[in-house]
Parts: sequence; structure tokens; C-alpha cells
Amino acid sequence: MADHDGVIREIDRLESMVPSGLLAGDKWDCKALWNQIRATGAAFKGVRFPSRDEHQQAWERFQSLVQEVKDKQAASRERFEQRRAESERLRERLVRRAEQALPDDSGLGDLILAVATGGLSLAVKVALDTLLGLFDERKEELLRASRALKEVWNEFSAEKRSLLRDDKDTVYHALKSAQARLDDLWDRYKDERQKALDAYHREKRQRHEEWRERTLGNVRNNQERKSRLEGVLNHKRGHLESLAERLADARSDEYRSRVLGWIEEERDAILDIQGKIDQINSWIAEDLEKLRQ
Repeated sequence: MADHDGVIREIDRLESMVPSGLLAGDKWDCKALWNQIRATGAAFKGVRFPSRDEHQQAWERFQSLVQEVKDKQAASRERFEQRRAESERLRERLVRRAEQALPDDSGLGDLILAVATGGLSLAVKVALDTLLGLFDERKEELLRASRALKEVWNEFSAEKRSLLRDDKDTVYHALKSAQARLDDLWDRYKDERQKALDAYHREKRQRHEEWRERTLGNVRNNQERKSRLEGVLNHKRGHLESLAERLADARSDEYRSRVLGWIEEERDAILDIQGKIDQINSWIAEDLEKLRQ
């Protein structure tokens, strides 16, 4: 018949295996513990104790340890459920904040480029400072998003221990996805801004060349007009000299009066033509000055 001291040793071994603290989160071998409980229970079979009281005391001590294990397991499960619920709440909050950190990705630059490439004059529609102001607004949105996402990353790092493995992985992947989308928005912003600026300056250069061609055309036209007027002016001056000779040869007062009238008309015409030439010279000088600037 087995020695009752063997039962006591099994109980002692069981007692040494029961964690003294909380089981939740602790390192303990549940399988080995229950194997020891079964082994200890089996050790009572066929064993005589020196007295009934000693048997009862050993049995009660054994049952007390079994109940302690059950209680700690129940408390452990409860704490784990609480931790899982808290981990889920934290996971949902961090994932939601990561998604909310991102701005609208409609793309302000797409609208600007649509104006530039849709047949409308970008240079007419907006001034350069206005164009840059529109992109400054977009930049501020992205900066706010970057700050907000960084705050979520910081909270994730601080609260990482409160998350279970699956929840931790979910939050990490959500943050990485949000970061990738934000990086893409930054790249699109920079690309759209540069394209809009290129379109703006291209439009400005085109408009400047068109203005230059028109101005040069105006100069050429005015020079041609001036040349024609100078031809008329020379003709008028020659005619005036001819009239002066006719005046000198006049034989009657009536004819002299008529010639004087013609001379006056020619002098008025010459003054009028000279005034037109002076005006054209002024226009040509103004256009040439603009072209030199």
C-alpha cells in the first residue's frame, strides 16, 4: 500500500506550482498545473493515512489548492476579457483617428490644371500670388494631416503594451496605410503645384510673345503709315513751293487772291499732316520703350 507521505509530497508539489500572484498575464503552465492536480487526486487512491483527521486535512488542503487554481483561472479569464475589450476599443479609436487624419484627396491641383488645359487662360483667371495662395491652403491641410497622423503614431507607441497582438497589428497596418496615402497626397501636391506653375508661366510667356508680336506689328504699321504721310507731306511742300512761284507771277488781284487761298489750304494740310506724324512718332517711341523693358 502506498505511503501517505507520497500524497503529501504531491500536494506540496502542487502548492509550489500555484502562482502566488495573479494569473492574468503571468507566466504559468496551466497544462502542467492540471496534470499535477490529476496526479495528486490519483495519489489519494488506495492510501491509508495514520488517522482519519490527517486524511481529511490532506484532502481539504488539496481541494483548497484546486479551488484556488479555479478561482485564479476565473479571475484570469475575466481580466483577459477586460483587456481584450480595452484593446478592441483602443484599436478602433486609433484606426478611426488614423483615417480621420487624412484630408480630402480630391486634389486642388487637378482643378487648376483643368483650367490651364481646358482652353481657358490661367494667366487671366488668377494672378501668381492667387495661384500660390490656393496651393498654400492645400499645403496647410497636408501639414495638419501630418501633425495629426504623427500624434496617432505617438499614441500608438505609448499605448502599444495595452494592445493585444492582433489589434496591435491592425493598428500598425492602418497607420502604415494612412501614412502611405498621406505621402502620396504630398507627392501629388508637389507635382500638381509644379505643373500649375509651369502652365502659368508657359501661359504668361505665350501671352508676352503674343503681346510683343502685336506691339512690333503696331510699330511696323505706324512706320508704314508715317512713311506714307511723309510722302504726302513732301508732295504738299513741293506743291506749296509751286504755288509760291505762281503767286509771284500773278498778273491780277483776283488770281493772286485765289492762289493765296490755295497756299493757306496747303499750309493747313501740312500742319495737319505734321501733327499726325508727330503723334505717330510718339506712338512708335512708346511701343519701342515698352519692348525694351
